[in-house]
Amino acid sequence: MKKIFISAILLFFAFTSFAQHIGYVITSTNDTIPCFIVKSSLFGVKYKANEKDDFTKIKTDKIKEYQITKDSTIYAAKALRDSSSHTEFVQRLEYGKISLYEQILTVNNSTITDWYANKNNGPVVMIKTSTAMIFGPNHSDRKKDFLKLINDDPKITSAYTAEDSFSFKTIRKYIKQYNEAASSQKK
Repeated sequence: MKKIFISAILLFFAFTSFAQHIGYVITSTNDTIPCFIVKSSLFGVKYKANEKDDFTKIKTDKIKEYQITKDSTIYAAKALRDSSSHTEFVQRLEYGKISLYEQILTVNNSTITDWYANKNNGPVVMIKTSTAMIFGPNHSDRKKDFLKLINDDPKITSAYTAEDSFSFKTIRKYIKQYNEAASSQKK
């Protein structure tokens, strides 16, 4: 019985322990606040601006983005479902004219990776998933949605079409190329 109790205590601390990370949050009113950020599987993500403050839960109605400085990971609040007012934090992988976001879900001990993108801060569309989808856009529709994002650059669209691959690696490569080309045209 004593071993079970000790094991339970250790498990509790394993799931609730958290390390403080230096980072920042951007509020819904566009204030940038340098802060300490903690992530916990039980209590979510919280921040505090200075040592004396209590931690405050990071919620999508008050915070639109946060970054953990240690690894430069940025999380942005996005509505991932069509016409959804429900927003959630997803990791931003690429930023530019086209932004790329990643959501990782664990369902029945399986990890599912979904990629979403938007252009010029427009609506977010799902463009790739690591699993077969029963509901939502099918593979062909997601491929068309990705092509719509890059189709105003004929050179990149042609290269993507010729490669004929719809892997995570290929998608990210062409979004990077697209953003680099769009950035160089501004100069």
